Amino acid sequence: MTTPRSDQATRIGTTKVALKHVSLAIITLIAVWFLFLSGGVVFPPQGETEGQSDAIVSLAPQEHRLYTATQLVENGHIDTLVISHFAGQIAKRETGESTRQISVTDYCQEHADNGVTCFTPSEDATIGEAFAVRELATQESWDNLTVVTTREHAFRAHYIFEQCVGDDVEVNLVHADANLSIGQWVSHIVYENAAFFKALWQTSTRC
Repeated sequence: MTTPRSDQATRIGTTKVALKHVSLAIITLIAVWFLFLSGGVVFPPQGETEGQSDAIVSLAPQEHRLYTATQLVENGHIDTLVISHFAGQIAKRETGESTRQISVTDYCQEHADNGVTCFTPSEDATIGEAFAVRELATQESWDNLTVVTTREHAFRAHYIFEQCVGDDVEVNLVHADANLSIGQWVSHIVYENAAFFKALWQTSTRC
């Protein structure tokens, strides 16, 4: 015959076991998610670098991205280049065996009549760039875009642009490598995991 005290102890024990199972399940889900997203950050798929697009969009900051975008233009990918930038940003330009820095603002001014469109998004975030590009795509009747960013940003940027630019616009994402150190990669992996949760919320409520 069981006593109230023994019944209570049994219920407590059962509850503890259930909570332990739930905790393990949550930890497992978080670990799987972290590994999946980290893999996307470190090894994002490279987009098409030889096809045709209506425009090439280079996302800010431009330090490593603008060079890749201009290479696509020079290789005959398309004539229209769209650059997202903020005042004071610089880009690295490889010339032969040397690398020089150029002002993105100066580059925009010098090439304004050569198919280059520059803009500063009203919101300093990837989703702000996506909204600005969506407006341009609507104005220019663009059906497909090649978006250029760096490798560590590619997974999240591709997701945001696909969600926010519109179903009628195909997004091809090309990433440039920035030669990051192990420490920098660790920092980016942690940051991108947190930022992707923000992106999930933003795209679900604003796009």
